[in-house]
Amino acid sequence: MDWKQLPMVTVTIILINVIVYLICTFQGDLLYNEGALDAERILTDGEYYRIVTAWFLHGDEIHLFHNMLLLYCFGEMVEKRLGRIRFGILYVLAGLGGSLCSLYYMLAAEYSYVSIGASGAVFGIEGALLALVILNRGRLQTVTFGRLAFMILYSLYVGFRSTHVDNYAHIGGVAAGFLVCFILYFTMRKADNT
Repeated sequence: MDWKQLPMVTVTIILINVIVYLICTFQGDLLYNEGALDAERILTDGEYYRIVTAWFLHGDEIHLFHNMLLLYCFGEMVEKRLGRIRFGILYVLAGLGGSLCSLYYMLAAEYSYVSIGASGAVFGIEGALLALVILNRGRLQTVTFGRLAFMILYSLYVGFRSTHVDNYAHIGGVAAGFLVCFILYFTMRKADNT
């Protein structure tokens, strides 16, 4: 096995999520209480770290499995195209985009809820993949623009039809991932040409 070919950032993020979930399973609600995205605790108590820690908490095995499966499938392709460092930057900025969009909705709607999960960042990876497909004239490996756009729209639709899904984190993640990927791609191309 060639370790250089492994999507190391993607695999590391997955391992961290699995380890945190196992800790939560044996520890109880401590990490959920102290790490979930909670507008009141962030804005009133200044617990800004929650904007990031919420990405590593999952409600159950299905929630974790779904997010990590999508992260591996899409993350591998995006990490291979952008490289490890840029992919890491993309993941963080997409996660921030998801969390901040969710917080904005909570404040605008005056409706506070607690949110957990990596799906904002994972949707950001999907948005980045969409940007890469566009940049590669509508196709990247076996992924086409139509298939990927359908999958993203369908995922958002299912989220809006479901309860207890933070759709605003998904929307913010997709938008951030899409925009950040364009910026990273062109900075990468510019660096390659110098």
